[in-house]
Amino acid sequence: MNESSPAKRHNYPVKTDLRRLLTGGDRRGIADSKRVRALVERRPARVKELAALTTDEDWLVTQRAVDLLEKLGDLEQHVHLG
Repeated sequence: MNESSPAKRHNYPVKTDLRRLLTGGDRRGIADSKRVRALVERRPARVKELAALTTDEDWLVTQRAVDLLEKLGDLEQHVHLG
């Protein structure tokens, strides 16, 4: 892996499991939502993966996914994501 690859720079696999990042923690918390948002902003095609989580069996994952989609929608009004 070369030094400029995302996995090397940020110390996470190229294909990070979005669900895992949205799972756990305090119900009032956001888990790793900021990280998920950054991953989706870098790879807009992953918005489909995030959207699929809106029907997850874990209500907290669903809530966090919906919240992120809303935030990404607000961002898309200012920056074209793809």
